[in-house]
Amino acid sequence: MQKKRNYQLTDVELKDVEKAMRHDKRPEVRQKAQALHLLHLGQPVAHVARMMAVSRKTIYKWHDAWLADGIDGLARREGSGRRRKATPEYERLLEKTLETDPTELGYEFTVWTVDRLCEYLDDETGIRLSDRTLTNTLKRLGYVYRRPKSDLTHLHDPKVMEMAELHLETLKKKPKTGSLSSSLWTKRQ
Repeated sequence: MQKKRNYQLTDVELKDVEKAMRHDKRPEVRQKAQALHLLHLGQPVAHVARMMAVSRKTIYKWHDAWLADGIDGLARREGSGRRRKATPEYERLLEKTLETDPTELGYEFTVWTVDRLCEYLDDETGIRLSDRTLTNTLKRLGYVYRRPKSDLTHLHDPKVMEMAELHLETLKKKPKTGSLSSSLWTKRQ
C-alpha cells in the first residue's frame, strides 16, 4: 500500500508553481504545474489525472520530479518519449531518394508519392513507416508537398491557338446586343 503523500506547497513553492502555470514557455511544464496546483488545492489524484488526460501513475511521477528538481524537474528530458523509427541513415536515404528521378531507379512512374516512398524505403532499409509518420518526417526535414502541374502546351496546335485568340479578340470588340437595362427595383403603386 502506498504511503500518504503530502501535496501541500509552501508559499514560496506555490508562487513558483503559479508562475510556471502562467508564464513558462514549455507547455509540458505549464501542464504539470497546473496538476501540482490542483493537488495542492486538495483535488484527488484520480480527479487530476482525469482532468489532465493522463494516468494516476503519471501524476505521481510528475510529483516526484517536482520534489527532486523543482520546476526544472517538470521539463521534458532529452531522450524522453518514444524513439523515432526513422534513423539518420533512413533520413539521408529519403533525401537522396527525393532528389532522384524514379525512372533512374527502374520505376515506370516519374513522381514520388508518400505511398511509393514508403514502399521503396521499406525495401531498401527494412524500416516501415506509416504514411503519417513519413509525412511528418518530410515536414520536419523541410520538404513541402505540392501537386505536380500538368503542362499540355506541347500538345497545342499553334495555328488553332492563333485562330482562337483572334476569335476571342473579335468577341471582346463586338457591342453587346439586346436590352439589359431592366432593373430589379420597382416602384410601389
